[in-house]
Amino acid sequence: VFMRKFFMPFQTAFQPILPGLALAVMLLMTPNAPAAAAALTGASPSIRSLADLRVAAEKGDVFAQRVLGNAYLSGEGVPKDTVEGARWVRAAALQRDPIAQYILGTLYDQGEGVTADLREAVKWYELAAAQGLPDAQYNIGLCYLKGEGVLKDGRKAFEWFRKAAEQGDARSQCNVGLAYINGNG
Repeated sequence: VFMRKFFMPFQTAFQPILPGLALAVMLLMTPNAPAAAAALTGASPSIRSLADLRVAAEKGDVFAQRVLGNAYLSGEGVPKDTVEGARWVRAAALQRDPIAQYILGTLYDQGEGVTADLREAVKWYELAAAQGLPDAQYNIGLCYLKGEGVLKDGRKAFEWFRKAAEQGDARSQCNVGLAYINGNG
């Protein structure tokens, strides 16, 4: 079964990211762009334009790579290009950025900008989950619960749901509660 019905739709996964991207673009367009950019987590005060963002991304700046990838994936400020977006997100993911790893997992899960590959999606979800990202912990929990991309393992599913639940993830809290009710917790 394709995991689309079990995971947040692609657009939903980017809803928390898009306002941040919009804020970053707005702040970068203000007269105090360097100071505003520095206020953003990981942002360099030297990034003042899309061209500067690309230069920073090409130099290996993880934040710039992720923001540029998100811009291409959403079509915000650049023509939408999911392949180019996936390329930049992968660059950030390879530098152990958990949000980029989660996004890349979602891209593989949904076949956006890359060939759909559930095992590859699980790999990236697991890397992000191991760094404590609750959305990734929830998704990897679902993978183990359903046996999609990995062997079905209710115990591992429960452990990932528990970790996300402890961070306040309501979906995971529900799954932990159901596991206890059903005697699987």
